[in-house]
Amino acid sequence: MVRRGRGHSDAQGADYSLHTEIGDLRAWIDHLEQPVHLVGWSHGGTISLENAAQDARWISGYLRPCASSVR
Repeated sequence: MVRRGRGHSDAQGADYSLHTEIGDLRAWIDHLEQPVHLVGWSHGGTISLENAAQDARWISGYLRPCASSVR
């Protein structure tokens, strides 16, 4: 899924709030009507995690990768 106003998606109004983007993700998941594994990076990870916390009925797994340096 491409976030609102990024990539090849069209800008859909000026509302890019966390609440709106969680709604976008939830609508996409509901449209699929099957369990999904969420993977989110950076702000997308926040959107995915908040969505899973609010409504986990279609969530079968979650991964939020973390970039770190190991020395």
